[in-house]
Amino acid sequence: MKNNHTLIIGGGIVGATLALKLAQHKMPVTLVDARPARDESAWQAVLSKRDARVYALSLASINLLEDIGAWQHITASKRKADYSQMQVWQLNGMGELLFGDSHDQSAAPEILGSMVEPAVIEHALWQRLSEEDVSDYLTVIAGHKVVNMDWLGAQQGYRVTLDDGQRLTRVC
Repeated sequence: MKNNHTLIIGGGIVGATLALKLAQHKMPVTLVDARPARDESAWQAVLSKRDARVYALSLASINLLEDIGAWQHITASKRKADYSQMQVWQLNGMGELLFGDSHDQSAAPEILGSMVEPAVIEHALWQRLSEEDVSDYLTVIAGHKVVNMDWLGAQQGYRVTLDDGQRLTRVC
């Protein structure tokens, strides 16, 4: 049996980010991800395939990733492209919006954000999840699924059972 305060199911971008943020604030958290843990060679195999899909990360998202210690891994990967302007329009051409077109260049930020592939973000987050300074408050269980959740009441929270029979208690 393992006791924790917070359980996060899913170690994608949102789940991993939340786990790191909570651990940073010294809140005990367990992150359960159904995907098996990847070693660095497995990550490199994933990253060797370029993805046409990208996230347009705003400065607020970049600041969050910096705050939890993942952004430096993204920067080191050299797999980001900053943008300083973005034009958005409808398919039929009825509307258009232009971000970053300021006549007052002194008021405009250097960049509006960065384009980053999903796998690059996930790799950076999982690199950060494995670093020692977050391990006091963070437990990662990879390769297992939640198969049952029982509500035990307000005082005890949930009891969660994983597909290997492991039970996590007192989680919310």
